[in-house]
Amino acid sequence: MEQAMNFLLEIGTEELPFSAQRIILNESQTIFEKLLENSKISFKNIKIFVTPCRITVLAENIDNEKNNSKIEILGPPKKIAYSNNGEPTKALLGFLKKNDATIKDIIEKNTTRGTYLAIYKKYVNVDIDEILGNICLEFVKSLPFSKMMSWNSRNFKFIRPIRWVLCLLNDKIIDCDIAELKPSKITYSIGGYKSNIIEVNDIDSYFKNLEEKNIILDYNRRKSVIMEQITDIIKEYELISNDNDLLDEVTALVEKPTAILCEFDEKFLELPFEVIYTVMKNHQKCFALKDKNNKLIAKFVGICNGNNKDLKLIQAGYEKVALARLNDADFFFNLDKKLGIKNKTIELKNLVYQDKLGSVYDKLGRIKKIVIFFYEIYNKESFFKDLKIETINTIIELSKNDLLTDMVKEFPELQGIMGKYYAFFDGYDDAISNAIEEHYCPRFSGDKLPSTVYSAIVSIADKLDNIFSAFLLDKKPNGSKDPFGIRRQINGIFNILLDKKWDFDFIFENSQNEKNTILYLLMNIFLEKPKYEFDEKFLKNIENELEDFFKIRLENWLLERAENFKIDIVRAVIKSSPINPFLDYKKCLFLTECIADSSFSQVVNLYKRANNIIKQAISKNENIKFSDTDELKIDLFKLEIEKKLYDEINKCFELYNKNNIQWLKNHKYLNLKDILDNFFENVMIMDKDETIRKNRL
Repeated sequence: MEQAMNFLLEIGTEELPFSAQRIILNESQTIFEKLLENSKISFKNIKIFVTPCRITVLAENIDNEKNNSKIEILGPPKKIAYSNNGEPTKALLGFLKKNDATIKDIIEKNTTRGTYLAIYKKYVNVDIDEILGNICLEFVKSLPFSKMMSWNSRNFKFIRPIRWVLCLLNDKIIDCDIAELKPSKITYSIGGYKSNIIEVNDIDSYFKNLEEKNIILDYNRRKSVIMEQITDIIKEYELISNDNDLLDEVTALVEKPTAILCEFDEKFLELPFEVIYTVMKNHQKCFALKDKNNKLIAKFVGICNGNNKDLKLIQAGYEKVALARLNDADFFFNLDKKLGIKNKTIELKNLVYQDKLGSVYDKLGRIKKIVIFFYEIYNKESFFKDLKIETINTIIELSKNDLLTDMVKEFPELQGIMGKYYAFFDGYDDAISNAIEEHYCPRFSGDKLPSTVYSAIVSIADKLDNIFSAFLLDKKPNGSKDPFGIRRQINGIFNILLDKKWDFDFIFENSQNEKNTILYLLMNIFLEKPKYEFDEKFLKNIENELEDFFKIRLENWLLERAENFKIDIVRAVIKSSPINPFLDYKKCLFLTECIADSSFSQVVNLYKRANNIIKQAISKNENIKFSDTDELKIDLFKLEIEKKLYDEINKCFELYNKNNIQWLKNHKYLNLKDILDNFFENVMIMDKDETIRKNRL
């Protein structure tokens, strides 16, 4: 029995960042499968493995379909393949030449588009080794990394320098030229190309030899091993609950994980929790621990790479680095507390926000104007009822002051968090202190939302300024690139509005019936001279671009929600209303419930019936202003049912204007069904009398 052919490719690199490994895990299987399929190579299964220094592809049970197959190649339509006297045209001759065929090879093929000419091309003895070699090179070139490095004379580009290539078909080396490296039967131990060589005879021995060296190729298995080891050594302690992203990253940093329990001086527990957690997680890639009472303890877990004999030495190294970082944090924290942040706002004039957009101080001025704009429109609404504009101004003025502190300069990820603590030490109440932190929220998908009206409104204003700024600087999202995190910030605004149940229109009409937008306000802020040097036409284009972008994001936001709204419902809602996330969400809920109601189809049919009558009237050039209610004359009602329908419709509008979606949510629209049925059955709308006909229409 013929042995099944398996194929293995290992690309050995210098240390791969976690972001690159994530791309490889998400994208590479699909890429390799398509390359095999396009080359007519069948396979049973593709497995992808990635570690800090190697990318491994295993294709099981591959077979070259081309060796014993023929494929149909479609040529030109028959009607243009021959001239009027039956001679082959240039179109046919070119097709035959391209495929190394003759007139005798042609067959006719009937398709839905007419009769075409075709040929069958047979593949004989195609070299699978050569095909696989080409696939390997194409695979390496196809991985979609955003940033590349070049390091050799050919200027070959990859996410990190490639140091070795192993390429096997069972036990045979497949020749391929990747980054001027020729494949061999060797790989390397933990640590990559600077470590010990591991000889490989065939694909089976590759996996066996790496296993013997304690290298865990499979990412998910490494992740499980790390969790098992941590659980085993922490015993009576617990991990901080939101460390899943750290676990993902640490898994990508090691090939053979070994967990080590470490500790630091308990005096540092007087630092804010977030400071210690940031030092452990972001700067040491270590796991902070808490006790059963949910209190942080002076212990942490480090994950080293390999089966190291002297774990005490490695533990001492972890603890030495932790001591240095925590000493720095302690020094900065106490110094910043003495100086305070109360009087730092004016210093923000010297801190540049973005080129062309002025300083951070200028940004605070824009945020204030946005908030005042909101306040002037919505101050009578229930959610703004007890809002104090003085408190909002204080929050805005303090919101960025911690950017000037030594702690945030050293640990930028603590901005907002340290502002909260320093404001509290300066004597501000919880509402102001917490809002300084929360105005950045949500920072990422799934992050907490602002808890108060104050922090929510400042957060929305700050994000709107960030979004407009990104478009002004041409840093808007494009494909997978989103340098300012604009999609995330727009989603953050939508989530806040929904959480707070705020009925905000991003597009609305003012008292003069002119269209106005929150984005229009931003445009006018950036028209101020001499602070900003933007052309009005340019800013108007930005406003229009943003309006379209907000609608696209709103559609995606609604479609991505757990309620699983149907796309036709979402698009109908967005098309029929301004950008109002909370109200549009409620409308999607309402329509979804309506459609599930068995009587909804009856309502739709009534609408269609009325609509068709109006369309027929328009087609006959009836001169009627359907939007002008003044043309409706009650004294022309000839039947009692006309008066009754008129009264019921007025009641509906009155209820709708008063209660809006809440009224519709209770399916009050059904009240009109019987009376409409009665109206259509007993009233001749297209009456012979033109005056009555117009009135009924």
